Order: sequence, then C-alpha cells, then structure tokens
Amino acid sequence: MLRVNGLFGWIAANDRRSLVLFAGFLAAFHVGAVLALYLPLAALDPEHAPGFTWAGYASRYLILVTLAGIILFVALLLWHVHAVRRIMAFTFVDEQDEPRLCRIVEPLAISMGLPLPYVGVISSPAMNAFACGIRRKDAVVVVTRGLIDGLDDDELAAVVVHELAHIRNGDIRLMAAANVCLRLLDWLITSRMKQTTPLKELVGLPILTLWFPPILVFVLIVNFIAQSALKAGRLIRLLISSSREFVADAVAVEVTQNPAALISALRKVHGNSAIAGLPLGQDAMMIDGAVDGGLATHPRMDDRVTAIVAVTGSMALVAAARHDTRPNVLRRSADRPHDASVHPDRPGGERALSALRRVAVDDTRNWLGLTRNMSYGAILAVAVVLGSHAKQLDRPAALIAVFDPRPFNVFLAAAAKGIACNVGAIAALADVPLLARKCDPKEMTAFLTVQSEHAGPFGAMLAVMADNPSGTFSSPNAKERRAVSR
Repeated sequence: MLRVNGLFGWIAANDRRSLVLFAGFLAAFHVGAVLALYLPLAALDPEHAPGFTWAGYASRYLILVTLAGIILFVALLLWHVHAVRRIMAFTFVDEQDEPRLCRIVEPLAISMGLPLPYVGVISSPAMNAFACGIRRKDAVVVVTRGLIDGLDDDELAAVVVHELAHIRNGDIRLMAAANVCLRLLDWLITSRMKQTTPLKELVGLPILTLWFPPILVFVLIVNFIAQSALKAGRLIRLLISSSREFVADAVAVEVTQNPAALISALRKVHGNSAIAGLPLGQDAMMIDGAVDGGLATHPRMDDRVTAIVAVTGSMALVAAARHDTRPNVLRRSADRPHDASVHPDRPGGERALSALRRVAVDDTRNWLGLTRNMSYGAILAVAVVLGSHAKQLDRPAALIAVFDPRPFNVFLAAAAKGIACNVGAIAALADVPLLARKCDPKEMTAFLTVQSEHAGPFGAMLAVMADNPSGTFSSPNAKERRAVSR
C-alpha cells in the first residue's frame, strides 16, 4: 500500500487505491473467464478462441465477458446483503429490547451525520460486531451478546463508532463488492481445481504426458495463471479491507476522543471473536477476523494498536476511569486481565509483500496450482518426456516441436464439427428445428480424414469419427465413405 504518516494518511488516497484494486479484480476476473472459456470456444469457435487467436477473442468476446461479469456481479451484490442477514441470524432490536445499546448507537449516529441505523444482536457469547447494507438509510449495526456484556460503555461506543464509520465511508458496500468479486473468482477458478485421489494426482499427468507431451505445458501454464489470479484476488481483498479497518479505527478515535477505550475494546475482542457455526469467510465484514490464510481479511491486531498509539501518543496508554452502566454481575465477570501490550516497532499498516505471504499461508496448492502429489507427478512427467525423447535432446528445435499444441487445437475444432452433425441429425429426427442440421456424410468424412492427419495422437479419434460422421443416421457404409474421401 502507499506509504503514509499516521492513521489519517490512509483516508486521503483510500478511494483511489480502491479503484485501482478493483481494476485488478476485473483483470483477475477476465483471467478466470479465459480459463473457463478456453475449451468451449476451442471446440465451437476456434477462430475466436483464447490461445488460438487473442485478437479474435478480444474482438468478439472481451466486451461480452465484461458485460456478463458486471451483470453477474450486480446480481450477486444485491443477493449478498440478503444472504448476510440470513446467515448471521441476527435479531432486530430497539430501545425497549436493548436500551443500553440503543442509547449508545443513536447519539453517535446523529453526531456523525448519519440516519439512525437499524440495530441487530446476535445471540452469541463471542465478542464481535459488523455493519451491513448497501445504502446509508438501510444500514444495520450488528453486535454480539458477548460484546454487549463484555465491554463497558466507552469501549462499546468506540466499537459502535468503528462500525458507523464503515457506513459513513461506504465501506459496507465496498467490502460486499470485494467479497462478491472473490466469490466470482472462486467460482471460475477453484471449480477447475477439484480434489482427486492421491494416486490420480501422482500418475495422471505422467500418463497424459506420455500420450500427448503438450498437455504438461498446458496444465502447468493454466494452473499457474489460475492460482496467480486467485491469490491476487485474495490479496486485493485483504489490502482493501485492511486499509478500511485502519480508517474506521481513526474515525473511532476522532469521534470518541478516547483511544484508550478503543485499544481496550480491540484487545478484549481479539481472541474472543469467533462466532460458532459461522461459515468461513463471513468474518470479513466484522471488526475482528482472519489475519492469515486464503480467507485473511484483517490487519494484525498489534498493527492496529500500534497505529493508534503512533497517532495519539500517551492518550492511548492512559487508562482513565470509564463510564459503565452494566449490571454489577456483568462488570465482575468482565473484569479479567487482557493482554494490553503493543509493539511500537511494527509498522501500523499493510505492505503488499507481507500481505501476499499472509494470503498464501495454509494454502494446499503452490504457485503452480499443484498439490504436493501433483508436484511429484509433474516431476515424473518431465522425466517421462526426457526419457521418451532422449534421442532429440541434442536437437532443441525437434524437442520444442514435441510440445506443439496445434494438434490438440485441430482435434477440438474438428471433433466439435463432427459432434455438431450428430446433434443436428438427432434434432432433425426429434423435430427440433432450432438444433436440426443437415451434413453431407461425404464432405464430413473428407474433412475429418484430412484433419486427422494433423491431429497428432488425436488423429485416431478423428479417423473413427470419419468412419461415422453423422452417427447412426448416415446412409453410406463406412468403407464406401472412406473410399470416396480418398
């Protein structure tokens, strides 16, 4: 992220950073779309398929993919808000239900120039809070029962202002959008990385490579691009969320003028924020959430505390008497020691390199998108290629030709044309005009026979299709058609 001085330095360039990061999300989405569309377009429209002709793909599909992504994004964004309210299972409350909480929320919202938000409570002993919604007027501030009972009034006010800052700054909409973007990337990319048995991961690639060497390069390149796009999406979300958390902390300090209360609240929340039964990734919008791994969304707590101390100095370390209207039994149960230590030598901000290491923690795949067994399989596949083409090792041009992917492209395009004839014939018999298609068996035999000569190891498959180009619906027998084609 950009180098800044103090918490309020984050605010000045925050929106510009977010726009740049979302541009990165869009680029990552296009990478995922290319990976998802490669095989279908290679078979159905090779003249505009990625990997065949990038100019053709850009001219026909780039705008369509962008529009499709925008439509899907908007639909998921609108659904995201409803999904959050359903998943979190919070209950709306008013002053009759939670008088202490509402008496804290309402004047703070007014002082910040916000319409009074809805207030919700989650029946959980965990200590956490979040705000959600698309617009200010229908935003909701939600806190857990554990947070209400575990914090004094000043601490609770600091947390509430933090969440109100997310509403005022538009963070609730921004983070919903970031989560939707990452969900789209997961859908486009992780669906291609299905787990299989360790044995298949180990021997699958070597067997395919023995049959068709270019598959090794194809798998490694596709997996690398897919994994890089997914990690980039996770990194972008972490950087956006981290910067917004620092800004919200800054606003909480500015409004309450009580940094010590915010630090105390953050320390109490830290380590006690996990809500039982909450699906993975849903803590992205909360005041405390994952800091490591693919689902990392928050800056480290020490970094947040250090940033507050760096800006406010001794005010953050003076634990003055605070206002507390909780019942005595809650005060006593909450009076337990908390780790209030800080590490002022650590930077109070997120650096892209350290964030990149954090989103890679506990990932089951490496930067090539391979599991450990698949990595061993890739090494074995390289050995298979070198062993089966040992005589060509002293001829680089001949060895490079072994990895020529054009036979696979020829096979996909020709097979798709043959399959289309079969589907058209079936549709004609079934009286489905939209799909019905007539193909001349002689022309199809000639086409497939010629293509089989350029399809490398896939040529035998095309030769079989040439023997029966329109399935069971062709009148000439196979030998006659082959004779005509020759």
